[in-house]
Amino acid sequence: MNRVYEFMSGDHRRLDALLAEARALCGSGNAQDAASKFEAFRQGLLRHIGWEEYILFGMVYEELKDRDVLIIDELKLQHARIREDLEAIGAAPCNKASETLMNDLAAVLDAHDRMEEEGFYPWLDESLDESKIDAAMAAIKKSIEPRP
Repeated sequence: MNRVYEFMSGDHRRLDALLAEARALCGSGNAQDAASKFEAFRQGLLRHIGWEEYILFGMVYEELKDRDVLIIDELKLQHARIREDLEAIGAAPCNKASETLMNDLAAVLDAHDRMEEEGFYPWLDESLDESKIDAAMAAIKKSIEPRP
């Protein structure tokens, strides 16, 4: 089964749509709605990163004990860059500097999502015990609040 892949990649699509809407609203001059949409994107993305870092990565570390997991190291570095971009954009996504940062963020997320969807998520679904995946998915779903 591809439960981790399906759920997490589905959330990527939802987040991509929120970012695209925020960017389109900026382009049409609707800064207030763009800021609201960007905030929904920011909160959703930080929650998604939390699922990965605190639930999925933890499950992998528990499974593999002390072995290095290079893909997780790379994903964590990318998460740090994503957080920096989110903070720099802040509550003003429609100014010129933020527009450049949002373009950069979209490119970073595209590469990041591919790494997860083509490598990390399928590996989890194929390699880990079904009971561990059950526990991870239950923890993720338990943390979900109504989505914007």
